[in-house]
Formats: sequence, C-alpha cells, structure tokens
Amino acid sequence: ADLYVTLEPCAHYGKTPPCTDAIIKSGIKRVFIGIQDPNPLVNGKGKQKLLDAGIEVTSGIMQEEINRQLEYYFCRIQKGRPFILWKAALSLDGKYAAQDGSSRWITGESSRKMVHKLREEADVILTGIGTVLKDDPMLNVRLPKPIKQPLRAILDPYLEIPLNSQIVRSLPEYKTAIFCARGKENSPHAEALVSLGANLYPVTANGRTLCLKEVLGILHQQGFYLVLLECGSQLVSSFFSERLVDKSYIFYAPKILGGNKAILRELNLPDLNSAIHLKDITLKKTGEDWLVIGYPVYS
Repeated sequence: ADLYVTLEPCAHYGKTPPCTDAIIKSGIKRVFIGIQDPNPLVNGKGKQKLLDAGIEVTSGIMQEEINRQLEYYFCRIQKGRPFILWKAALSLDGKYAAQDGSSRWITGESSRKMVHKLREEADVILTGIGTVLKDDPMLNVRLPKPIKQPLRAILDPYLEIPLNSQIVRSLPEYKTAIFCARGKENSPHAEALVSLGANLYPVTANGRTLCLKEVLGILHQQGFYLVLLECGSQLVSSFFSERLVDKSYIFYAPKILGGNKAILRELNLPDLNSAIHLKDITLKKTGEDWLVIGYPVYS
C-alpha cells in the first residue's frame, strides 16, 4: 500500500505517539511526502526513520502549493510568531474613510460577509486603541452559526479604552487581551478592566508605540497561528515598517473619496525603490467590490 501526506510524518512523542511508528506497523511500503517539516523536532527525522525501516520514500512534491496551504504553520515554526493577515476596506483611491471620518460602509454586504468568514478563521483579531475610540467596534464574528470566536487583542499603551465601550461591555462574552505600556497595569482603570474579565499584558513601549514583536511573542507563546489585523493607519503602517505583514486582503469599493484619509499615509517610504510589492496576487469580485489578495515583498 502507498501513503500520500502533505507534511513529513513526525518521529517524536508529543500529544500522540510518532506517526512514523504507526506507518511502519501498518505495513505500508511506499510513502510520498509533499514537504519536509521545518519543526526542529522533525526536520528530516521522520523521513529517515521510514527509510531505515525499509520503506520507499519520495519527497518534494507540490512544495509551492503546500507552502501556501500550511503558511500559518510554517510562519509559526520559522519566524517564531503568528502569521499576520491584514484586512482593509478602501475606496478606489485608497481611502479608508471620507474627509469627515465616516467609514460605514465603504464596501458592500458581500465583502463584509467575507470579512466575518476571515474573522472566524483567525485565532486573534488585533486592533489599536485609535480604532476602538473612533469606531467602538465589537470585533466579533457575526455569522448565523459561527464555529468559534477569536481572541480580541487591543493595543492600548495608556489604557484609554472606555469602560462603556462595546469591547469592555462584552468582556464576559468574548475573550479579550489588552496590551499596555509597562507601569500602566497597576492603575485603577487597569484593575477595573481585569475585574470585568480582560486579560492585561504590559509590554515595552516607546511613548505611545508598543513593541509589536513583544506583543506577537506573547500571542505565539499562547499557541496562536493566525492574527487578523483590522486597524487604522498608524498601527498598520508600523506593522509594514517592521515587515510583519505576511498577507493582505484589500477590498476596493467602486467609489472615489478624495481627501487625506490614506490607509498607509504614515508609512513614509522614501522612493519608488523602497516600494512594497505584492506577489502571487489573486483578484476576486465580491458583489460590487473587488478583493485583491497578495503577499508583501519587502525591498
């Protein structure tokens, strides 16, 4: 009998015994492996154990496709952090809001339904305090029968989140992590948030800017694979500046808004040679909108 697997079978004890032991015991004669597992606990050991048992092994099949299929896992193993997927809803001229600040709704119902499916897939929805103060979002999955609700992560250096915000009022219903600057976790406001059910994480800060890698390190330690980034210009510009965005979902509505509400206006790249390119682009029609999916390439 033959066995086809996308990822190299493990040869170590974890929550279950080694997959290689079960394969050898089953009497399978040939194993076809799509891609080697980069996890240091595996990383060729599974393949070698099968070969030592006299099993014929063929590997390196459809590697590019499998890299995409398992991109969250590979990011976690190779970069030591969750995969960051940025979602934006924009006008054709790249504006996230009209000049008066209104942004509900730039895109149509089909696009918004797709966003909720993205939220359902994510482990974490991450935003900044600016978005919370401006939009008072819920950051939950609003589908008829959602499979799960992701963790809501708020970056709030000075703990400005109002106790009457939708995020705080729904703390008993949705798991929520609030990241603040070190030293802010002992304030009366912090104690109130914790008593209401928030999980508070103090991290290194430079003024109003939290250390993003420290935030992602905490989320990594908690076992999360996919973070959906839904935030304003300042925070997403910081993520791009630190080359942390792995994939983009940009919904474009057939509208021109003008003004200065550009989504990446604070990125400030010096010239064309510094431009961030998107590769492996997919273009989809969502109702009257267009969705551009791509992977940032940093110069």
